[in-house]
Amino acid sequence: MSHPERAHWLAREHKVRLALWRHGPVSLEALTRHAYDDVPEAKQGLATRSALAHLLKLEAEGRAVQREGVWDSPGRSSRR
Repeated sequence: MSHPERAHWLAREHKVRLALWRHGPVSLEALTRHAYDDVPEAKQGLATRSALAHLLKLEAEGRAVQREGVWDSPGRSSRR
């Protein structure tokens, strides 16, 4: 991955984490609308797959959790 691609990936991951924190618990589709608000509607399918890739990485790192199709930040349920 080139430097510009890596920078874009990390910036998007940050937007996914921020959307998860602000809007969680949230469905993949709703999270995508928040984290990919700069992406045209015609490309939302691709954006959803990209968001899922970020979420799966974050889940593997312990920074996201998914239950019954709803994503959230770890520990949030104890804060609400």
